[in-house]
Amino acid sequence: MAVAIPEHKARRFITSENSSSCPGFELLLMPFAGTLDLAIHVPLPSRMKRLLLFRAGSAIALMLTASSSARANDLKTYSAEYEKNLAGVAQKKESEIAKLHVQYREALDKLLDRVRSTGDLDNTLAMTAEIERFSKEKNVSETPVKIPALQRLQVTYRKQAAAIELANAKELLAATTKHDEALDKLQASLLRASELDEATAVRDERKRVAARPEVVGATKLVAATKAGTQPVVGVPSKNLLENPGFETPPSETERVPGWEMAVGKNWKRRNFDPSPQEGKQYFFAGPGAKAELRQTVSVESYRSKIDAGKQAFRFEGHVSSWKIAKDTSQIVVEFLDWQKEAILDVFDSGVKKSAMKWQKIQHEQVAPKGTRFIRVRLIAARNDGKNNDGYFDNISLVAIQG
Repeated sequence: MAVAIPEHKARRFITSENSSSCPGFELLLMPFAGTLDLAIHVPLPSRMKRLLLFRAGSAIALMLTASSSARANDLKTYSAEYEKNLAGVAQKKESEIAKLHVQYREALDKLLDRVRSTGDLDNTLAMTAEIERFSKEKNVSETPVKIPALQRLQVTYRKQAAAIELANAKELLAATTKHDEALDKLQASLLRASELDEATAVRDERKRVAARPEVVGATKLVAATKAGTQPVVGVPSKNLLENPGFETPPSETERVPGWEMAVGKNWKRRNFDPSPQEGKQYFFAGPGAKAELRQTVSVESYRSKIDAGKQAFRFEGHVSSWKIAKDTSQIVVEFLDWQKEAILDVFDSGVKKSAMKWQKIQHEQVAPKGTRFIRVRLIAARNDGKNNDGYFDNISLVAIQG
């Protein structure tokens, strides 16, 4: 008689040549073609054969029960490991958020010192109130603030918090995928062994995991992020900025036509060391420790697409500096609300040093909903000498249409 059982359950059942009840035979599990066959060598009467078959059947039933129990334990083991992994992911997120809170609080304290040093009582009181509120609530207020530096801090905080959430979602989904793959293999194994109840239990567990709120939320977040980072395909509009390379000369009423001299009053045109990136002139801050040009453009005509979350803008600019690259250039692009007060999002190139070479700065993104103006800021800082040698040229801001 041959009874197929899983190979990993193979072992000798009875060696009973010395058995008083059934002398003269041996019961073995013998390998054959990937399974194990139950081989009985019985030179005995039929009554003894029936006794032997009964004992063999009982032993095999015990083995099959043990196999099913082992697979049930596999499901418990996999589920326990998954929960442990999720706990680790959650703990990592909490640690990252705690670090972000510390960094933001330190930035608030530094900003308070700067505001207090200007003697501005209203802004000092506003900063103090924000620090007290953040210490209690541990989040960034959605109420608009009127201090631009604080607005930029809040935008940075939101971006970093969103990055932590996205990283957490990806790690959670990676752990979930690994868990589901293990359960898929277990389900297939149970199905091959005709253990339908156990296979159904595994399938139900997979459905339960997929429907968990944190898994559903992570899936949506990652999908939305991927959709938002796809390259924007379309035709760019004309340049929305005026006088993008200082080709328009100064006039009696405007020292830098199209631009506001927010900091410093010595902005000039320049055309040598280095040569212009485009055209015949470029922006030069002249004498002074710090200087800033600003230009704010209306994007009201793109309102419907902006509020639908479908309007992208592309910024490009070029920066350079003197032969000894100590002075710096920086470009900031701010997305503003209809009052030009709330900063909805910001791109900051960071400070750049590029001796006698033009470095391209480029950024493209979908405008935040509610954007009505975009402000471009050109910031030069002197670190050596008399002149502020942070240079700018060929600045453009276009809407991507299509």
